[in-house]
Amino acid sequence: MTRFALPIVILAFAACGSSNSPGSGDDSSGDDSSAGSTATGQQDSNSMGDTYEGMTCDDSDDGLAWCDDDYNIVWCSGGSWYSYDCAYIGDFCEQYDDGTVDCDDGYGD
Repeated sequence: MTRFALPIVILAFAACGSSNSPGSGDDSSGDDSSAGSTATGQQDSNSMGDTYEGMTCDDSDDGLAWCDDDYNIVWCSGGSWYSYDCAYIGDFCEQYDDGTVDCDDGYGD
């Protein structure tokens, strides 16, 4: 019986995924999204430097943004990566149809 349980556990773990890099997280689509005003309004205090998870923020990535997980927005601006935790204001990270990534309270507009 334990021989059958192990493959099920492995399949369940693989289906959940564990990478949060651009294009592979639950909320990221891998397209050219941009950070919204809630996140960019906090830009001065949330710099993470020019490299994040092996990606260098340069001119070709300027403006690129994604939901790194359910709460955190990551974006490239002016040669530096930035992050903002939407949970700080009680919101979630959301990618909108227009490509904007920002905090959302989950109540709709």
